[in-house]
Amino acid sequence: MCQLFCKTVRRIAPKFVLTMVVTLLAASPALAQNLVVHEVRQEAVTGELLVRGGPFATGIRVFTANGELNVKTVTASEVRLSPPGLEPGTYLLITYQPASQQFAPFWFTIGAVGPQGEPGKPGDKGEQGIQGIQGTPGSQGIQGIQGPPGPPGPAGGGATSLISGNLSYGAFTSWTVPLGTGTVQIVVACGGTATDRMVFDLKAAGAGVFAASTMTKSLDLNGSQSDEARFFSWMTANRFLTAAPQTVDSIGFGFPYTDPSVNRFHRAGGTLILQAGTAVTSVLFDMQINTRAFTPFCAFRGNAVPGS
Repeated sequence: MCQLFCKTVRRIAPKFVLTMVVTLLAASPALAQNLVVHEVRQEAVTGELLVRGGPFATGIRVFTANGELNVKTVTASEVRLSPPGLEPGTYLLITYQPASQQFAPFWFTIGAVGPQGEPGKPGDKGEQGIQGIQGTPGSQGIQGIQGPPGPPGPAGGGATSLISGNLSYGAFTSWTVPLGTGTVQIVVACGGTATDRMVFDLKAAGAGVFAASTMTKSLDLNGSQSDEARFFSWMTANRFLTAAPQTVDSIGFGFPYTDPSVNRFHRAGGTLILQAGTAVTSVLFDMQINTRAFTPFCAFRGNAVPGS
């Protein structure tokens, strides 16, 4: 896990990150007690971070988008970290306990919070008037004639469904998704070497479009989808796209392990953020490689949601 985290967007829409984290933690093995974080605070004098929650144990590892943080001390309910050197802003912190293979995500803020304003003065309360006499109910009116239909309204900015079905080795599919007044092409390609070194690529194309993705992957080691599975996070670097499709991220052989992909079940879920100026489209997705099936295949499902 030497490369658990790469650079990522410092601010990501919370509803997409929350959806991703809930999905991933629901897929992890059930344990007697779950790892939780309920407070992250930076000390004003030393600049150190205090992470409170638990249960924590020796070997705990803590990450932000800038990489792994240095753990100074650990108790069952508190982890003290060296000053992280983060600029003011809101960050996603993920605590990982290797012994139990549990993750605990938590959003925290670096920087001063303004003082609370004084409460406003209550308005003058006038005297309550005398309740009037209830009037007699009127008779029901005659139903009016139905009016002509109105003109059609503008097209809504709903989500675009991205479903590939089962892709055999060497196959690919693509979609065009809206981004502001333009579009971006999303491509998924099932390639590599058939069965033992299969790779499933997520690609995108759009000249000058800024792209950032957060992907969390899992790998089933023994074909049973039991507690032998490895779970790990993998955050891709930010990039500007070109007119030709380029790989955003991949799963399968070499991503991240180079052991053969035969009789394996690779899976990843995440969010791809596409930005052009002030226009933003978010792609929430799930992708998998299944080489345990009679005919190995790749599959992709997702939704592209343009910002309002």
